[in-house]
Amino acid sequence: MSIMKPDALMQLWATPMGVHQLSHGEAVNSTLARVFKSMQLTDPDAGTGAQPFYAILDDLLQRIRLSK
Repeated sequence: MSIMKPDALMQLWATPMGVHQLSHGEAVNSTLARVFKSMQLTDPDAGTGAQPFYAILDDLLQRIRLSK
């Protein structure tokens, strides 16, 4: 097994991310954690759960509604 040298990596795409802080974020964090875990457990493409990383589909904001 060979280890890739850091200078061998190419960053081809920038990924802009929007950041928004909810004024009541502390109140919804536990709810969101349960929702995300439920989404992972019911996702047929999520694998066995042994992977250290899980990415949800890009339509999260259309599927999850929080009270304002």
